[in-house]
Amino acid sequence: MRASQDELLAKDDELLKEDAAAMKFWLIAGTIIALIIGAVISIFLSNAITGPLNKVVSRAKKIADGDLTTAEYKSSGNDELTELSVAINSMNDSLHSVISSVGSSSDEMAAAANQLLGATDKTSTDMENQRHETDQVATAMNEMSATVQEVANNASEAAVSAGQADK
Repeated sequence: MRASQDELLAKDDELLKEDAAAMKFWLIAGTIIALIIGAVISIFLSNAITGPLNKVVSRAKKIADGDLTTAEYKSSGNDELTELSVAINSMNDSLHSVISSVGSSSDEMAAAANQLLGATDKTSTDMENQRHETDQVATAMNEMSATVQEVANNASEAAVSAGQADK
């Protein structure tokens, strides 16, 4: 009987080892399958996040480089990436508006500067004409002064001659 118990114990031990080996195999297989599924889900989630994020970053870089003509990035959802996309689009619109305003103001300033330049040129021309006319008046005054002096000299000489003729 002892022999049959030992035999049954050996069979039970062998069956237990086979069952343990099968459990070990399925445990390792299940772990590998779970790791593969986890890796696939991780890659999917990563692509779902980084794809749109890369598009938003690319748009932000274009805006930073001065390209405000890029079409708006459309994003749907209620997550932070959607909020970032809306903020980037809003920033682009604001910058475009500011630059347009600055451009318009600088056009107005250029027009005002041209008007000021025209007024300055006219004033300069008028001042040159005034100086020329003043020079002419001064020359005429000098000529009149010389003529008056000459008339005075002639009158003095005539008076002296008349005085000598009376004597």
